[in-house]
Amino acid sequence: MSTGFIADLHLHKSAPEVSALAARYFAQAREFDVLWILGDLFDVWIGDDNPFTDFEPAMTALTELCATGTDVHLMHGNRDFLLGTGFAERTGVTVHSADLLLIDLTTGLPVDENGTAEVDACLLMHGDTLCTDDTPYLGLRHTLRGDAWQQDFLARPLAERDAIAQQMRDGSRDAMQGKASTILDVADQAVRETLHACRVMTLVHGHTHRPADHQPAASNTPEGSRRVVLGDWHADGTQVAVHDADNGLRLVPYPDVSTP
Repeated sequence: MSTGFIADLHLHKSAPEVSALAARYFAQAREFDVLWILGDLFDVWIGDDNPFTDFEPAMTALTELCATGTDVHLMHGNRDFLLGTGFAERTGVTVHSADLLLIDLTTGLPVDENGTAEVDACLLMHGDTLCTDDTPYLGLRHTLRGDAWQQDFLARPLAERDAIAQQMRDGSRDAMQGKASTILDVADQAVRETLHACRVMTLVHGHTHRPADHQPAASNTPEGSRRVVLGDWHADGTQVAVHDADNGLRLVPYPDVSTP
């Protein structure tokens, strides 16, 4: 069994080169039994009635990947938390709304959290909830994830939703420029507490755009703990993770220029 892990593609009509790179990756991902997209597939998602027009050819390649047998799973990010059953039906992707999921690395599939002692358990997250020092963002997140806000937003015309999303996107960019880099990263204490609560030693996440393989996962965590951070996507590539029986879990560049 082999499993791929990606995050933070931030597909947007202003970045067709990223969509083209994603299409290339999805075509090659047929080698995986399971693929996990750990949030922010889109730079913004305004509802499942949103057309795929601006995201071709990536969406065609993703749909074809699902149709050819790779089991594709997606976790919500902070930019695409409105992905739902409509998107799942259009693509074949399994969409998860949970902030964290436990998987068995030997199969790449979710496991019962009560049975983690019997499997090679790994915790998957988008990663934004680990940024506990960024209290303004966490407050906004609580509002946006609420039923009242989402029902009101989704009831608006598509064009109005698009305009609101653009305003929020601009506001988010401005807010990030005024924050210290440490605030925008995950907090050590949050990592420690999450690993302990979930009774696992390995965590894979995205969100921070700071790809690295942290061993141990954070300060004051056991030496055997590990936190693999996936990269965000640009025209020239990214950092993704792969797991297989021969080589275990590893962070690798994509595309790998050393491979013909």
